[in-house]
Order: sequence, then structure tokens, then C-alpha cells
Amino acid sequence: MDKTVEFYDPHPGLMGCPKPFPEHLRVTAEWLDGQKMTVDEAIQCFEDSAPEDEQPISVTAAQDCILIQMGSFKDKRYPVHCWRAMLHAQTWVIAFWI
Repeated sequence: MDKTVEFYDPHPGLMGCPKPFPEHLRVTAEWLDGQKMTVDEAIQCFEDSAPEDEQPISVTAAQDCILIQMGSFKDKRYPVHCWRAMLHAQTWVIAFWI
């Protein structure tokens, strides 16, 4: 996805869901809040934030958000959980010619 979008509404990282949103992902989402970049660049930020000894994560783009899945369906040691990390909206550049 090569269009520039603006990121907003990061996951709050609150307890209450079956698996809390990991701290390193919450910090990354907060950093991305208000940033303008491509979705691929934002996905790379999330992937780069994951410690190597952490459970495997999968970061994907949906129509208007970034989804993060942690865990594996094949490895029972890592139960699967999915979060909506944050939303994004296309930014518009308006130019007026006089």
C-alpha cells in the first residue's frame, strides 16, 4: 500500500481482554498516532518493535486498520490472539491554482 495515510486511535493497551496488548506494540502504536506514512512503513515499525525472543507476530493491513496477530495455530505453546492496533485514514492534498 503506497498511499500516505494518517494513523489514529491506537489500542489503549488496557487490561480486560483475554490477552493484554503487549507493551512494545502499545508504545509503537502511540508513537504512530498522528503520523503520516504508508501502511507498509507502519507495519515495518510494528515488526521492528518486536523482541526476538517474543512470540511470533503477524502484522497485516485491513481496509482501515492494522491488525496484529500473536501466537501460532500450529504451536500450542503460543495461543493465538488478534488485536486492532490502530486505525488509518487516507490523507488528501488539496492544491489551488491561481
